[in-house]
Amino acid sequence: MKIACCTVIKSENGIDAYYVDMALKSLMPYVCGIYVQNQGCTDNAIDVIKQTIGNEVPLVIDEFQTGLPRFHMDYNEPLYRNKAIERCEEEFDPDWMVQCDADDIFTPYLFEQVDKLQDNGELDRYNGILYASDRFITPEYKSNCPDDKRDQR
Repeated sequence: MKIACCTVIKSENGIDAYYVDMALKSLMPYVCGIYVQNQGCTDNAIDVIKQTIGNEVPLVIDEFQTGLPRFHMDYNEPLYRNKAIERCEEEFDPDWMVQCDADDIFTPYLFEQVDKLQDNGELDRYNGILYASDRFITPEYKSNCPDDKRDQR
């Protein structure tokens, strides 16, 4: 089963740059490609993404300037996310996609459960999976953002 990752990012204050490598590291073992819609990052988030992915997984980054602040009343988030999903599908032709925000972290449990559904022939009954999310950091998913000045033991 081919799973691709789709993400929209507009990092302006270093927060996404801090978290995005952890999010991508949690997905890289399970995906056939990662699509990033860059909506005008002004910090080093895109560099962190490129460094984190390296040559491990195919990566496509498209520039998609909306010209609007993230929470502007005319910012049409569903439209932009749908465009990102369409581009991800064009690039990787996956069976499934994982939509990932910069601060999402996925545990192996999600992919184990999807594999179980696939093995049991039950996955065909689903057109989407809702996952629960919590924010946490473990030693395995610790940021290595070069701008982070905190002690990273």
